[in-house]
Formats: sequence, C-alpha cells, structure tokens
Amino acid sequence: MPTRNILFIHPNFPGQFLHLARSLAQQGHKVTGIGELENIQRQKSLVPGTRLLGYKFRRPEKSAHPHVRLLEEHALRGQATLRVCAALKKEGERPDLIVVHTGWGD
Repeated sequence: MPTRNILFIHPNFPGQFLHLARSLAQQGHKVTGIGELENIQRQKSLVPGTRLLGYKFRRPEKSAHPHVRLLEEHALRGQATLRVCAALKKEGERPDLIVVHTGWGD
C-alpha cells in the first residue's frame, strides 16, 4: 500500500482518533494533527511520528449574548484552523485524506 498523507483536525487532537492516528503513523503514513495549541502541546507524546500543529484563537467575549456565544466560538475556531490549513497549503501539503471532528467548528 502506498504511503498516504493524512490530516486529522480535532481541537483536542488526537481525541477519539488516537488509535487510528497512532496505527496509521506506525504503518508509515505521514500523519499531521491540527488542534488547539495548549491541547496539542499536552498530547504530543501520544502519537509518535506525527506532525502536530496548534492554533490559538480569541475566545468570545463574556458579554456576548448567550445564544450566540457558542456560534462565535465555533466561527473563531474555524478561522484559526483555516489559517493553519492555508499555511500547510502554502508549504505544498496536499492531504490524501482529511479526518475532522466538526463539533467545535474546526
């Protein structure tokens, strides 16, 4: 099987993708994980051989209306993830597969 370039996006990478990401990396695939910077730094030893990229984002203001606060957080997370993905594209990265948990806006 040819080596694949696989991108995981999860704010708490590897999250529920731990065993899948670890197995793919052990098989020799190029695995990249994108997540929230402080979470990525805590998780870096869980999936050896994986490139980890973190993002920071501005949290919604506490004064925001409660009905839109979560929406704003998801939009801000999505924008932060987009910036990391744009940087990867600029480097010439082209994932063969993207695995993402969409529950947080990433």
